[in-house]
Amino acid sequence: MVRGDAYASPTTVTAEAGAEGDTNVQRVETGPSSEARVGAPAARVGAKVDHRGAIWRGGYALQLSTLARLVADSETRSENVALLAGDLRWLRAIGSRPVSAGAGITAADAISLTSETGARTFTNLGADALLVLRGSETRVLTFAAGVRRFTYKPDHGYDWIGPAASARIDLTLWEPAGGRGASSSRRCSGSRRAHTTAPRSRAHARAMRRRIRTALPAPPCPAAIAITAPASS
Repeated sequence: MVRGDAYASPTTVTAEAGAEGDTNVQRVETGPSSEARVGAPAARVGAKVDHRGAIWRGGYALQLSTLARLVADSETRSENVALLAGDLRWLRAIGSRPVSAGAGITAADAISLTSETGARTFTNLGADALLVLRGSETRVLTFAAGVRRFTYKPDHGYDWIGPAASARIDLTLWEPAGGRGASSSRRCSGSRRAHTTAPRSRAHARAMRRRIRTALPAPPCPAAIAITAPASS
């Protein structure tokens, strides 16, 4: 796997590519009546853009990503798929407390690259109200409640729309020697900052940094635990 990063606040661009040998390309389940498994080489390529800034007295985060998988087997053309995803969140700090509220929308679309309908392809759309509680720079708890619409392209009998709720906690379990001075920790905490206008003074610059850091939650690194409970209807 090869990965490249370009960090330039307030935008982060990440690209990755790799190859693998897959012994079960079609994800066939084991069992007495299961189909024969197909193995083949596979390649992956993807990119992600993360942009953060300030607007309407709050902070926003926009993430766009794509990840494609290509299998070197003409009999499994439906396995050549790409996932397109986007996520937009806006949060505003509530007074001087470490609490932020806002909203978010998300979209994901898995598409086939070489056949009419790809294997396990789907579309997922959602909108949420968000509440973020920050215990410290390394502890963030996020509550979300909203609605989801899921479409399973190979079989629409699995389509559903309904409410969804989730709770997510982001914790720093470990960081390299040197703490925040280490490169990986600096990339994680630094990507939270965003500057959209030039500060008028040093005091104004400090106020801008405090406001944006309070409104925008840190990226989920290096560890995150999420619990999601959708209710279909």
